[in-house]
Amino acid sequence: MEITLMRHGEATHNVAARIEGDHAYHDPMYADAALTQVGISQAARHVFQSADYDAIYCSPLRRCYQTLCAAMPDVTHAYLDDRLMEPQGSVICNKRNEMIAAPAGLNRDRISPMNPWFLADEGSSIPSHTFVKRVAEFYAWLRLHHKAGDRILIVSHHDWIYTWFQVHQGSGVSLQNAEVISTVVKK
Repeated sequence: MEITLMRHGEATHNVAARIEGDHAYHDPMYADAALTQVGISQAARHVFQSADYDAIYCSPLRRCYQTLCAAMPDVTHAYLDDRLMEPQGSVICNKRNEMIAAPAGLNRDRISPMNPWFLADEGSSIPSHTFVKRVAEFYAWLRLHHKAGDRILIVSHHDWIYTWFQVHQGSGVSLQNAEVISTVVKK
């Protein structure tokens, strides 16, 4: 499988954190943070075509699905998936809006009505055992449900992508906003 991972574009909480510091990550004003105009432009620099991927998975947090829609305006078969969210802990910017108003073309079958991770004890800044386990289980699920030649796009978050590479390649990879990396996974 060829897996392309993309981090979301610049979001309002990213800008606020540069100005206010870490307090912004705990400010209810930035719950389920949206992309900024810069973030939309960052994502739009990537031109992905829906037809080029056998499967597309996206975190249900607003900044991720906005990134996907900016990078792939023709998106027709993407799944929002709770397993792709950041560790929750006390960081309010990672709390998903319970009434997701995702655009058409984004399937909601893989999200629960209530955020399943927000009350879980996953820590706030360093991925804990439960978060690492969630990332590893998603990887195992992909391998079970996709064939060797499949091309998969995943749009997620810094900590999720970092942990993905930590678990599966032994060292984390840090991506900047809207940065993309591809990897080949053997079946």
